[in-house]
Amino acid sequence: MPTTKPRNFRSLQPTPIAPRRLDLVRPRPMSSSAEPAIFYCRPAGPFVDEDAQLELLETRLPGAPRIHRVTLEELDDRWRAWVSAELPSLIVIREGRVVAGAMGRLPARELEDVVRRALA
Repeated sequence: MPTTKPRNFRSLQPTPIAPRRLDLVRPRPMSSSAEPAIFYCRPAGPFVDEDAQLELLETRLPGAPRIHRVTLEELDDRWRAWVSAELPSLIVIREGRVVAGAMGRLPARELEDVVRRALA
């Protein structure tokens, strides 16, 4: 039985993809501020206790910067910081670099120690 070839070979060619504009895919500029920024990221799930510990941490550190709640994608896009997709993460960033972090279901005291050391 003879093999048949497609009549239109051009249909087998890959479709050209328009080049991406680099200014659209670059991460947002990193903070050049010497002031640290604290970010909390957690996946969807039952993390009510961790959220309560975070609120407690904010009251224990009155002079500390506000803790920003961000998404996993925002941390990755903006600061190129890896965090777990399954566990809550706390990241401290100063001058565009991650200077401290904690990942997992940690007691409030340990989170407080991480933030105090990073702010010192």
